[in-house]
Amino acid sequence: MGLAYTAQVQNPSAVLYNPAAINQLEGTQYSCDGTMLFLDASFRNSQTGNKTDQDSSFFFLPTFYATKKLNDKWSIGVGSYSIYGLKSNWPRDWEGRYLATFAELRTFTLNPVVSYQVAPQLSVAGGFSVIYSDVLQRKNFNLFPFPDGKAKFAGNDFGFAYNLGLLYQITDKLKWGGSYRSTVHMSYDGDIEFHVPRLFKKLVPEGGASINIDLPGFVGTGLCYSPTERWTIEFDVYWINWSQYDALALNYDKRVPAIMKKSTAPIIRDYHDTYDFCFGLSYKATDSITLRVGYQFDENPVPEENEDPILYDSDKYVYSMGIGYKTGKWTFDVANVMCYYKNKNVKINRDGFNGRFENFYNMIALSITFAP
Repeated sequence: MGLAYTAQVQNPSAVLYNPAAINQLEGTQYSCDGTMLFLDASFRNSQTGNKTDQDSSFFFLPTFYATKKLNDKWSIGVGSYSIYGLKSNWPRDWEGRYLATFAELRTFTLNPVVSYQVAPQLSVAGGFSVIYSDVLQRKNFNLFPFPDGKAKFAGNDFGFAYNLGLLYQITDKLKWGGSYRSTVHMSYDGDIEFHVPRLFKKLVPEGGASINIDLPGFVGTGLCYSPTERWTIEFDVYWINWSQYDALALNYDKRVPAIMKKSTAPIIRDYHDTYDFCFGLSYKATDSITLRVGYQFDENPVPEENEDPILYDSDKYVYSMGIGYKTGKWTFDVANVMCYYKNKNVKINRDGFNGRFENFYNMIALSITFAP
């Protein structure tokens, strides 16, 4: 549905999209999902003309949701999922190796929620999240005339957040939903390892290190219209709080030598807040089969001067389609999502690393819901 789902959620994934909607689910319901993501990315240097392809990346993201209606007023639910993450995997000898050769951030969230039916037309909800996250980053640094040095940082942390939801039935055919998810403040404590010529071994600040990253919060709102029992149309807008992400700084427990000051300086980010615009359409072809399509425009938060191979981004055009099949107490949904990044010629990168980035990913998702 292109993420246009805030006002019409009809299964336990409401824990994530809008927990106020779990009041609409009868009894106890369970949903188990899995998403496979394939990423294809490349960079062509505007000075040398060389094109470098990222090593192929594959992700598998499992999720689980459960909800229970306690009575006419109260419902509870829990979800386990991952909504924050990134990975870039470049050849170790490529032109941008002094910026990044590998970067990965993973998150795992456990989110219990509770929802209350204020009135027949209105329900509200709230919940909290416990987030485990780890980060791994590798890059080279220039020791000319000696061979490149290599650095690897690995760290992890637990973070906490909260989420809120609201669902209002305006008319029999029109619903409005709203959701909020707070910022997650993470401080990744870990270690940094260096591989350098023996001459430099005692100079590098190997050992304890940490990095602070704020995962953005967001506000979502959606309007859902069902002109008939078979057709459903929804339009959503998300505001994402990227602007708190101003720098990426690795803090070392040991003193950093002068020769490494430039390569260990904080990476300026200065992201700006963005809006996502989402449209979804579903058609109940039969009592058992539902067809869905969606479109999402995902705005780029990264200023051109700060685009780099650690996390390249641009405006994204996301197309999705799927089919649902219901039989008895079971519902099976499968979807395909194709994301096209707007090709971008970076001309004013802070490090002079200018060129053309290209990026595309494809996702295949399967969901199984059981409502005994």
